[in-house]
Amino acid sequence: MATAPLREQILALIKTSMEGMTLNDHDVVWDVVRRSPLTSGDRHKRSSLGMTVVNETKNKVIGKYRCDMVVEFNFFFLADVADVPDEVAARVIAGIHKRVHAQVADGGVLDGLAWNATESSNESLIDGFSDRQIEGRVFFTYQYTHKVGDQTAVR
Repeated sequence: MATAPLREQILALIKTSMEGMTLNDHDVVWDVVRRSPLTSGDRHKRSSLGMTVVNETKNKVIGKYRCDMVVEFNFFFLADVADVPDEVAARVIAGIHKRVHAQVADGGVLDGLAWNATESSNESLIDGFSDRQIEGRVFFTYQYTHKVGDQTAVR
């Protein structure tokens, strides 16, 4: 059985990690997590998260490639009537941050595969009609390396 390219292993682990988010501290529980942009049907759930690779660069460095993969996390969240929408948006973004940083930390699901994740930007939009529908995007650049000629081998 062939091993999947490192890039695909990393994306699969990111998705699994996001599916495992629980309600503690800043985390949110996602009803839907997909490796694609959210669909209109996803907006019928209370919380949905889509993840898409929007850019990837590879730089050859002495027998290996140093790769930067930009992943967009786009989310939809339906706040409770009593919630303050700005606070909910901030909590959702903070939950994504917390989970991403835990993924690349020592002992995290990406430990030994991806060695860094840096946020490049985030934005959120609160629906003006009901103030309950919150949508947004957070962009993270994951960095990893693999051997030249073998995309399954780390560094």
